[in-house]
Amino acid sequence: MAAPVFGSLVPLVGRINSSILAINQVRWFKWSLFYQEYVEQGYADIYDPTEPGVVVALKIDGTVATYSELPTTGLVAGAVYVVGDTGRAYVWNGSAWPAMNAGIAIQGPRGYTGNGVESVSVSGNSLVFHMTDGDDLPPVYLQVLADLQGAADTAVQARDDAVDAAARSEASAAVAGTQASNADASAVAANASAAAAAQSSSGAATDRAAAETAAAAAVNGRVGAETAAVAAGQSQTDAAASATAAGQHKIAAAGSATAADTSADEAAASAAAAASARDDAAGSATLADAAEVKATEQAGLAEQYAQNAAGVIPPATSTQLGKIKLAGDLAGTAESPQIAGGAIDFAELSTIEPYPGVPSVSGAVNFASEMLGSYTYNEGWSRGSLAPPVQAELDQTVKRGSDGKIPQADIPSIAVTEHLGAVASQAAMLALTGQRGDWCIRIDRGTVWVLSAEPSSSLSSWVEWVYPTSPVNSINGRVGAIELAAADILDSTALGRALMKVANAAAIRAAAGLDQVDNTRDMDKPVSTATAQLVADFESAVSNLLDGKVAAAGLTTGVWTGLQSNRPATGTAGVVYLEF
Repeated sequence: MAAPVFGSLVPLVGRINSSILAINQVRWFKWSLFYQEYVEQGYADIYDPTEPGVVVALKIDGTVATYSELPTTGLVAGAVYVVGDTGRAYVWNGSAWPAMNAGIAIQGPRGYTGNGVESVSVSGNSLVFHMTDGDDLPPVYLQVLADLQGAADTAVQARDDAVDAAARSEASAAVAGTQASNADASAVAANASAAAAAQSSSGAATDRAAAETAAAAAVNGRVGAETAAVAAGQSQTDAAASATAAGQHKIAAAGSATAADTSADEAAASAAAAASARDDAAGSATLADAAEVKATEQAGLAEQYAQNAAGVIPPATSTQLGKIKLAGDLAGTAESPQIAGGAIDFAELSTIEPYPGVPSVSGAVNFASEMLGSYTYNEGWSRGSLAPPVQAELDQTVKRGSDGKIPQADIPSIAVTEHLGAVASQAAMLALTGQRGDWCIRIDRGTVWVLSAEPSSSLSSWVEWVYPTSPVNSINGRVGAIELAAADILDSTALGRALMKVANAAAIRAAAGLDQVDNTRDMDKPVSTATAQLVADFESAVSNLLDGKVAAAGLTTGVWTGLQSNRPATGTAGVVYLEF
């Protein structure tokens, strides 16, 4: 088909589908019956890649050829521009544009006639949409009302924010005006100070002229010359002082004038800044007013679209979502309708057969009542009261042997275990009668044997439980609970076994024949009488031997005796050391 130029009427009348607009999480709703209206207002159909088959609507505020040409001034949040080379729409968030690849795609999938947008091109200030043909119908969405309510709330909030911004701008302008008034007052005060300083300088000049006149009169007059001279001198002194003071006043006045000029300059700068702030505030107020107007317009459009959508949503069918009327037998919400209390006649419902051949509820209840009335339960039904096929099935299901027990073949693999006793040999074990899981104790081996299969007379049917071998089999030939005594130590002598049983050290010395040993150090051992006499005789003999040969002054009466290992390292003069 020929590509329609943007702004012309595309034949969408008669569609029952809706379209959802997704811009910055705000969804706008557009119905085909109002397509001409939104085209005249500058809207365009584009494709939302997150919802295949859904056409979305944007109001285009402008178009540019490339992404770099997007404007960044004079924009209101929510403004939409289309970039020709990327084929995407971009929404201004108040401070920046989305990234180049984050724009909204404006090329849709193929659909029925006039539904798909194959490509878009820019022609002047208009968009040229190249449409496709197809037979697929897009789905109907019922989320529109909630989405439009969210859009309206967002627009109202934007309008309130714009009003607040205007109020803050007006407050800033008022503060700037107050600062300008204060600066003007400072300039007036500075001018007054300069005038007072000039007046002081003029008075000083007048006093000096009067003093000069008085001095001239004193020179010409002879009467009272001295008095006049003195007065003239005093006047001249006063005049000089007045002149000095006048000079100081003049300097101060000049400083005051300079300060006044500076204050005036600062006041003028403050007034200029205040005027600039006032102008900025006025500009902010203008932008705020424009934003408020834009927000009000968007809110009105959202409300209008919501009203249009509420009147055009098609009724729900068995194959299509749509609106329903919650009245009479229905309650709940449109998204979750419920059956109201009392809407169902259970008496009538109980007579309905759900499927052919399947009894109704009342029929099943009646049949059960007849069954209960036909049979009386005492201790159960007898075999003759059951139909032959039923009795045969029961006989096949539950079997009993001639002994009244369930046959071994019908017993599950897990059987009840039983202890068959203790036996002294393998032959005695094979003579036992048991089933799988039964067990016995072999005294000759000290282990437990379990019957894992039948018959019990076969050795292969038994499994021995083997325990880890103890590292100690016997002690001195003894097994079991053993209590050792000295006599059990067979590799010891009689003296060794006797020493094991003594009570103290004295008994040990007595048993070993050492009862005469007092267990003292060699140097502390007592000397016998014979040894002491021998030492005394030796000392006497030595004294007699040395008498007259060694000076008495160099000889002491002392003799040391003992073992060589105990001899002092340093000896004492006059002492004789005898080692043994």
